[in-house]
Amino acid sequence: MNLKLFCHAAESIAWLFLISAFATACQTSTSRGSKQVEVDYSDTLVLDSLALIYPEPVGDTLVFGIMYGSTPEEYAQRIKALKRKGIDIEDRRNMLWPTLFGDLKVGRGYLIILSHQREDYTGDLKNGKGVYFLKPQYDKSKKLDALGIMIAEKYDDGIGSLNWFEEEALRNFDVVTNLEIEPLIISSGLYSRVGGIWESESLYVIESTGTFYFHSKRFVFTEVSKSVKNTLAESKKANVLLGN
Repeated sequence: MNLKLFCHAAESIAWLFLISAFATACQTSTSRGSKQVEVDYSDTLVLDSLALIYPEPVGDTLVFGIMYGSTPEEYAQRIKALKRKGIDIEDRRNMLWPTLFGDLKVGRGYLIILSHQREDYTGDLKNGKGVYFLKPQYDKSKKLDALGIMIAEKYDDGIGSLNWFEEEALRNFDVVTNLEIEPLIISSGLYSRVGGIWESESLYVIESTGTFYFHSKRFVFTEVSKSVKNTLAESKKANVLLGN
């Protein structure tokens, strides 16, 4: 058999097995006459399948024009492009982020400072300012595979929050309505607190304690799968020790 055809056939069989395994671990239920797919997130085969099914978001725009998969050089060029547009950006070598418990050392990164105008609940325009501290993460091949953004937004008069980041910067992301995703993320140990989750086709944006984290869905489900496998292994050990 032609080697190329053989490899293609093997790959097709692997994907068919993957999809079949994923489908058998899901159940359909009827609600108000419509069928809904229920996914068993406790099944590691399902989690591994999800991690493979979602595409890598290479080239997808995260925020401020920053792209997933960028090299450090490409990331720096994007920052320069934002500066050329007149956006106030500071290179902080040892950033101190104010919190209720004192200043938090968050290291080096770019601080973006933006002025906004937003309508308050009465319809009046309010002037405000937002600061956004960027913390990119790179994989072993030096490609950006995660981005954290610490944000603080306030009106000049100190009343209320702007919510500019959620409403404008995340306008290409949808709020996650699947209530099972948040406890999965928390139980995996990825984040101990989750204030909100947004998604695109292949990305999750997770808000935790005032910081927004951009991750590929593939990464999130891989981490959740690892956690479930560890829990099952520990449970098996405990049963052996107890003689069950």
